[in-house]
Amino acid sequence: MKIICPITYAKNRVAERGYDNFRMVYRDLQLRPRQTKIIKAYNELWFILEIDRRIRVSSDYGIYDDTDKQLSEQIHEHADRIEILNRANSIQRITCLQIIMALKQ
Repeated sequence: MKIICPITYAKNRVAERGYDNFRMVYRDLQLRPRQTKIIKAYNELWFILEIDRRIRVSSDYGIYDDTDKQLSEQIHEHADRIEILNRANSIQRITCLQIIMALKQ
């Protein structure tokens, strides 16, 4: 996500989903060779900022996998149940902006 400001985009997406309060967390994940990580991200949005090759991210929002030539679009925004798969035989990294949404009390 390099063309638009992820923070500005996140603020708009939070409002679109009907929330008025959120917290941002910068996440830098390191995945072992062939590791799969499942993230339960309900009431959250995850935005991919940087990603190594051979990592596949999938959720109800779509798929990001820059090695899959069948995909017509790479999805940078994910939520709900997110699966991150390192298909490489080496350690790979992914950095994301995690948005945790809440209603004001």
